[in-house]
Amino acid sequence: MNKGKDKTTQFAEIFNKVFGFIVLILGIAILVVIERFTAQMTDHFSDVAKIFAGTVDASKADPSLDNKMVYLDADMTIEDAVEDPLYRVGGDYVTVLRDVEYFQWTESSEEVEAPRSHREKSSSDVEEKPKMKTEYHYSLDWMSDPINSKKFHQSSQHENTTLIQIPKKNTYNPTAKIGAYRMGQKLQYEYWALGNERIPIDASDQFSREKTEVAGTSIPVHVTNNMIYYGNNPNSPQVGDVRVMFFANRPSHVYVLTKVEGDSLCPYFMKEASKQYAEIKKEPFDASAMLTQKTKSYGDFAIYVRILGWLLTLWGVHLLRSLLVDPIVRNKDSKLLHWIVCVVLATVILVACHYIGKGLA
Repeated sequence: MNKGKDKTTQFAEIFNKVFGFIVLILGIAILVVIERFTAQMTDHFSDVAKIFAGTVDASKADPSLDNKMVYLDADMTIEDAVEDPLYRVGGDYVTVLRDVEYFQWTESSEEVEAPRSHREKSSSDVEEKPKMKTEYHYSLDWMSDPINSKKFHQSSQHENTTLIQIPKKNTYNPTAKIGAYRMGQKLQYEYWALGNERIPIDASDQFSREKTEVAGTSIPVHVTNNMIYYGNNPNSPQVGDVRVMFFANRPSHVYVLTKVEGDSLCPYFMKEASKQYAEIKKEPFDASAMLTQKTKSYGDFAIYVRILGWLLTLWGVHLLRSLLVDPIVRNKDSKLLHWIVCVVLATVILVACHYIGKGLA
């Protein structure tokens, strides 16, 4: 009997040590990563603030502003129209987006209680845990990409095909400018988030014939409701049908915090963090305050993650108390002293991770 208890106790001790080690390593990893990330972002925004030249005149490109961060309050202009290279749809826009959707089977699943058979029913008063089973549901919908139906639970009854596969594409206008500065593609990408509109499409017979040539003459094509439709009937879509729509955004008056590179505007690239930073809005904003707020937001986020990492570290130290705490605390019956030592050790690890993370940044 005692041997059984001893084995159970030994197993529990081994489990606590292994689990405690995993928790401790996880806590340390979180602390090191967040300290490294915070140091990187703080350094980056500190660098941005150092090269910030303030509000500048956008009416002419100034060579002295090369590689400087600037704040511009200016009109966006374009010199030439931009078109989708495949369909020649476009106009006086900054960016044209070709959006493609496919009519496909989709699969979803849910766990439901399995009905009990006659044999499983029991007169016992003990309530049995219900058995669960997975139910699969299928529906047809327009999807942004073709779906591989071979992975479906019932693939033979819900086979997906496509009449044609057409890549999505953003076409940027190389003549777009903000004031006298050219607008780089990456900044145009940021501008897209401020709003866009559907491009109307010519439904003439000539246009339809041209689109047929794009797809191949064997595929039925329709131009209707400002979209190009590949399939027999746009009003009754079938699996494999494809529709192509176009969206674009127009130039407007903008307020921009970005970096000058020659006569172009591009986001500031944060190399170590693999991030780009620029602000483009349709309402004025305080650029200096924006940079300060960005730095503060990363610092605030780091505080919450540090607390999580510290608590995990504290838990890990507690679970490993026989290895980390007991050699320090002589009075093993003092729980208060035990927790004080755990807190001190976890805090020492927190401080060490802070410097390790900064060193890796």
